[in-house]
Amino acid sequence: MPLKLETRPDLEALLAGRVIESTNLEYKASGSIENTDGRKGEMSKDISAMANANGGQIIYGMTEKDHLPTGLDDGISPKPFDGLWFEQVIQQNIRPPIEGLKITPIPIGDGNNYWVLEIPASKTVHQAKDGRYYRRRNFRIDIMEDYEVREAMNRATTPEPFVEIYLPAERTKIEWPGDHGDRSGPIELRMRIGNRSPAIAMYTHVMLVLSGELVLVKHGGHEVVRGCIVDAETHNIMFNLITPNNFPLIKEKVFRLGSGTQVAIHPSHRDEEKWFPIGYEISTSGYTLSRFGHLIKRGDELELRWMS
Repeated sequence: MPLKLETRPDLEALLAGRVIESTNLEYKASGSIENTDGRKGEMSKDISAMANANGGQIIYGMTEKDHLPTGLDDGISPKPFDGLWFEQVIQQNIRPPIEGLKITPIPIGDGNNYWVLEIPASKTVHQAKDGRYYRRRNFRIDIMEDYEVREAMNRATTPEPFVEIYLPAERTKIEWPGDHGDRSGPIELRMRIGNRSPAIAMYTHVMLVLSGELVLVKHGGHEVVRGCIVDAETHNIMFNLITPNNFPLIKEKVFRLGSGTQVAIHPSHRDEEKWFPIGYEISTSGYTLSRFGHLIKRGDELELRWMS
């Protein structure tokens, strides 16, 4: 899921949390959009590369060093750099145009703006102003190989299932039943599954990976097996969606995944800040995707943060 970036405090939270750039997140100083052909070409390269990967967000107005945010700058004047300018520069220099592009201004208060571009994962492949095809990989932008271009052009004929995992609230309160409890109150992990492609997914397998240091109260899947990530024990929860026992995944419908998954915190972690690894892998015929992050406990609050 994209980050919620709609206000200046949302951007300041990235700075305070030292949220690193990734495949899905990039920081750009305001000066990077100066109205020259070279800058327009660079913008088309950055945006097409993100669309050709898995989509993501680009923030104009945030400086960075070693891929970490270092501060918000003075912002961008609305003349001539308004939403229409961004739309025209992007869509006139990228072929084919990107559908579903979201351009959000964040006012500073002195007339200038920061800008957040939310770029969807493309159903095809997009060409930058220089005639090349690019793809974002973590911190790099690479020219796409021939097989990658052909694969991207066939996305509309391949299912692309996705999973959304989130907590009941952005910062969820951890309830402790008493000094002698063997765990915190249960915390629900909400999960939804859908399909971004018009191609129907008749069979989909999802593996949810949770830190073995979490107490697994309810798993909501078909089975749980023990595993590890970098020598750390994990709970690996399996979900299988098979037609006709389950509905096929179609683009127009998002379903709840499983019958509910609940975790709890062991009391030994009550007084410390703790990062619990979390991840998932989703696969169907011709498509697979893995993603990892952390459930972060600070005090009596828990938040979920994805790495990319």
